[in-house]
Amino acid sequence: MFKIKYRITDTTKELKNLSKQEIEEGGPIEGYFQLITNNKTHGYINEGLLKTGEEGWELITNWLEQLLTMLILLKEGHNYVVIDEIESYNTWIEFKQSKKEKISISIIHAEKKEGKGYIQTMPPENIVPSDWANEEVSYDQMHHEIINKATQYIAEVDKINPQLANGATFVRLKELLRKAKNIA
Repeated sequence: MFKIKYRITDTTKELKNLSKQEIEEGGPIEGYFQLITNNKTHGYINEGLLKTGEEGWELITNWLEQLLTMLILLKEGHNYVVIDEIESYNTWIEFKQSKKEKISISIIHAEKKEGKGYIQTMPPENIVPSDWANEEVSYDQMHHEIINKATQYIAEVDKINPQLANGATFVRLKELLRKAKNIA
């Protein structure tokens, strides 16, 4: 099983009143973001009422950009992709093509080297595994879930603020979504 949950915590008012520069930069739209693989979860979602001033710290657009890019890289023939868990110290999410149409997902810890980027196709040095290791899922299920959540997210943002959904960051996200859809 592979599931994605997210929740935008920026208010509709905040997202409707962004400056032109903020629109071009994509917000940033903050909230909660969670990956669920089989019986393992990474991240947190507050599904109840938010307390006054409560906000998530995850950058939802960045998460979806990285996951879409990972799909594209796997289908381009890379058997290994690791994405930076930006909000965490030296934490990465590792995706390995383990068998035909199966993906092994692990949370790993390794030093983040400057200039290497948020997405890599080679393992970082000195990997330390976590208790979430080698969770196997089908590529098709993972692809379907990432495509659906990215599509849902873009539609949700477009409904709140169409200008934001047409800014440079969302144009880039939509292009990644288009590419990822076409390589299934």
